[in-house]
Amino acid sequence: MNAQVFVERADLERAKPVLDEFESRAARHRQGAGDGDAAPPIEVVCDECGTRSPFSARLKGTVQQCPHCHAYVDVGDDELPEGWQDVDEGSDEAAHEDEV
Repeated sequence: MNAQVFVERADLERAKPVLDEFESRAARHRQGAGDGDAAPPIEVVCDECGTRSPFSARLKGTVQQCPHCHAYVDVGDDELPEGWQDVDEGSDEAAHEDEV
């Protein structure tokens, strides 16, 4: 999977460390993916249509499309990245995000 990112020239210096970290993580992920076919498939439940679909273990940590409804699904990465938090749409915290 190739990602394309567009950055304003003024933000180039700030974006470079983030992009370098992304590339580094992607390389580590690819190195560990060599024996992914030997691992059991990862079953994903689509949030949109509820369909259960198996994905190869080598796709863990990626975003794929549901084979049924084509919505985007996260494959086997139940943990949020460091610094992120899971906020329910109905919570008070989510309601206040729109006000900021």
